[in-house]
Amino acid sequence: MNTIEFELLLYDYFSPIFDDSDDVICEVLEMFNDNPDKFHKFVEGLLHMIDVGTSPITGKRYKGFSDKGMFLAKVEIEQVKEQGQ
Repeated sequence: MNTIEFELLLYDYFSPIFDDSDDVICEVLEMFNDNPDKFHKFVEGLLHMIDVGTSPITGKRYKGFSDKGMFLAKVEIEQVKEQGQ
């Protein structure tokens, strides 16, 4: 992957999250100095925090970042696999 492909990949990923905020995207690109290996190491460092759990109250399943058994950020897991998609 060359630098331009990497920048486009990051832009495609982050622009919908930050409402096309060029400032945030530029900060992310600058932080990783257009270096996919550095970005990979950053993501690798976060992987150990990813967890899946079920709410004991609602029974809904969530995935997110957790620490010491508590979610710091989470999203509900959609039942796409059960629908065969």
